[in-house]
Amino acid sequence: MAKRTTSRTTEKSGTSNTTWTKKVTAAKTKQSTARKKAKKTKRPAGKKTKNKPAARKTPSSTRPAMKMSPAARNAAAYDKAKRAMRKHEVELYGIKGVTGLSVGQRIVKGKRKPEMAIRLHVKNDKTKERIKKSPDKHGLKEYYGGVRSDIVVSNFGLANGNELPDGTCIRGGGGQGTLGTTVYITMNGKTTGVWLTAAHVASANVPQGTVDIQLDGGGKIGTVSPDNYFRSEHVDAALIVPDQPVGAIPSGRPIYRLKSTDQGKTVTIKGCVNSQGKGTIDSLHYDGDVLGSADTEFVQDHFLVVPKGGNFAQQGDSGAIVFMGNKLAGQLRAVDKKTGIAVVTRLSIARGQAKGFRL
Repeated sequence: MAKRTTSRTTEKSGTSNTTWTKKVTAAKTKQSTARKKAKKTKRPAGKKTKNKPAARKTPSSTRPAMKMSPAARNAAAYDKAKRAMRKHEVELYGIKGVTGLSVGQRIVKGKRKPEMAIRLHVKNDKTKERIKKSPDKHGLKEYYGGVRSDIVVSNFGLANGNELPDGTCIRGGGGQGTLGTTVYITMNGKTTGVWLTAAHVASANVPQGTVDIQLDGGGKIGTVSPDNYFRSEHVDAALIVPDQPVGAIPSGRPIYRLKSTDQGKTVTIKGCVNSQGKGTIDSLHYDGDVLGSADTEFVQDHFLVVPKGGNFAQQGDSGAIVFMGNKLAGQLRAVDKKTGIAVVTRLSIARGQAKGFRL
């Protein structure tokens, strides 16, 4: 009997253990499956989640571009053209007959187009037609860095005249010109008021001694010495030290630094011949030739102004101040007699080289 009892007990115990193991295994499997689901949905296990459709991503190519203002577009196009001009300037100056480079609106049949171009300056129509007729022969490409090239005729000559017209005019060793404005410099440890004009009006070349400056109608007003004569590719300025102390200088006349957004803006000039000339900034950067009284000189970092409703500047206006509103932006250096386009020195650069004069 004992043997049979033991056998039954063992059999019962085995059956019970097998059932318990199955239950435990099923529970563990259920927990593991729940954890995996929770991990995938990033939600706590046991909570039901609704399947939401994934958000669509708009391809960058189909996204609407940010709108730019006309001024911003113009400035961006100008900067692009300027970079291309600088990159290829050695190649462009290598084209026979090219006397200068500028960035500005393309000119088609005398009309200005909104498109920015790298403009090659030549002296006459004959040279222009020669290059346009066989551009490959002369090494001219239609585009440089994605910017179209254009050819314009210009023959800039220094704007000092030989006669004394009516107005605020002066005459120096280089001919007739304009007394630009009064500025302050430090001389012998003292602040002194002097007059600003163009260097080529004071003297055609660097003076060996002091040069007398006459007022319109005669009468000496002051002198220009070699150390007050500043003439280079960037500047054309002379400081006239007056024989008699100048009066009080008007205040509130800041120097205006040109920006890329100033392309196409209106400027005015106060010259000996044109006291109320009006023009439009045609190019913010002109590097090229200017015809001097004795020789041709190369200028850099000047800006070009085209006449607006009449003459902007004429012979006799050299040294005159060019204004942006009521701010002083530049000083007239040269003018094309035929087109009236003017080459203007940046006053911010002139100040840096001419003893840091103050207004």
